[in-house]
Amino acid sequence: MNGMLNTFGDIAALLGVEPETHERRVVYRADGVEIGGVKEYLAYLAWRESRKPSSTTLTELTMDDLRETFKRHGHQPSTAQWVGLKDLVSSLEAMANGKAEKLYYLSPLDPGIGKSQSIIHFIRRLVSSGAHKDVSVLICLGRLAEIKPMMEQMELGEADFAVLVQEADSEKSDERTALLRELNKAGNADKRRARVLFTTQQMVQSRTRRHGSFEATDDFHYHGRPRQVRIWDEAILRAREMKISAALIGGMLLGAEDNESLYNTLIKLQADIEAKDDGAEFWIPDLLAETGLDTNSIFARYSDEKEAIKDAATDLWELSGTPVIVEKIRAANAAIHYKKHLPDDLKPMVVCDASGRVRKTYQHWEKDVAGEIVTLSHGGKSYKNLTVNIWRRRGGKTAWGEDAETLLEGIVRTIEKKPDERFLIIHYKASKRVPDVEKEIRRRVKDSTRLRFAYWGGEDAKATNQ
Repeated sequence: MNGMLNTFGDIAALLGVEPETHERRVVYRADGVEIGGVKEYLAYLAWRESRKPSSTTLTELTMDDLRETFKRHGHQPSTAQWVGLKDLVSSLEAMANGKAEKLYYLSPLDPGIGKSQSIIHFIRRLVSSGAHKDVSVLICLGRLAEIKPMMEQMELGEADFAVLVQEADSEKSDERTALLRELNKAGNADKRRARVLFTTQQMVQSRTRRHGSFEATDDFHYHGRPRQVRIWDEAILRAREMKISAALIGGMLLGAEDNESLYNTLIKLQADIEAKDDGAEFWIPDLLAETGLDTNSIFARYSDEKEAIKDAATDLWELSGTPVIVEKIRAANAAIHYKKHLPDDLKPMVVCDASGRVRKTYQHWEKDVAGEIVTLSHGGKSYKNLTVNIWRRRGGKTAWGEDAETLLEGIVRTIEKKPDERFLIIHYKASKRVPDVEKEIRRRVKDSTRLRFAYWGGEDAKATNQ
């Protein structure tokens, strides 16, 4: 409109409202609402605009939060890494909005780029979003020790989260049992009414195997429905054939001589398997309950053994408490055969695996099984400023048993050469052959406050930000 606005009629025409003539006044109506005058109408327009839903997406809000957090901590991802982070967050939002295809979305971002922070910030935004008040989350972690730190960093209200892990043995009082009790009590006591449920991958595998599908497993439901946003942290396998011969179980006995319960459990297990007929079903006992040793402890115990023995030990503990099929290979030998599956309706799910870029399993999966897994942007990571120094000396358990003093002196000498730097030392757990490496090094160096330790096979060695 050109020219001056001289009358209420001119203004009404500009605003697109129709005047109604009453006995003593002019009334303006907009959207069926009676407006007493131009000022009131302008105020109404402002109010109506404020009521419109925000066009800002969860992804945009989360990325803004990440930029602020990374800035505070001096973390500067490359452009390609930012693309990878946004790809991850966008996949999470697609699940929240019910628009994700039924696929596994693999985020193969390298360690330290920001996968965990992306998940934490996204879930904070999701829980506070009025448009997503009925959307819930399932987070499947690989280790018990990972649950508490993520739970605390997320800073959710007591009613908004819960933890579902194995029930603690009432007769035990060890550190792991105490952690199980603490986790199961955390957050909302009614786990099916908590927006965010933390659990372990083992719980998902065992419960869905028992019920036959994810949808039928109401332990993971929110208000009677499967949780829409599903996150799997660390490696995921579509299916894996696991065979452990009775002979290999016998080969584990040498590494169990210092643990009576482990030794006796293996002896009985070997005999029971050899006694079964070909094709017979057999239940592997609950090995954690029988021996008090979890998978990480077994891995650490056998990490210096032959590859076949080491793999058999960890595979056997993964099969703990599950039915398997026995196959006769030779007259006096038997093998365990088992295929482990995740239910098809577990998809869609985001999988965060820092080894995804180099793990060949995913490449074959994506190539050979169409329409089941898609790889998100990995962003890459440069190690061009990393210097690797190699000490050409044996460092296995046998070497520690024979020449611990030389190894300790070499480590201490390296530390003292750089008095202003911090060190992370990965070592074997103390045993009959291996001394307490942490204790020995701490008492020999001038300043032990700049040292961090993690034993090989332990939870901190598997994933640490030290």
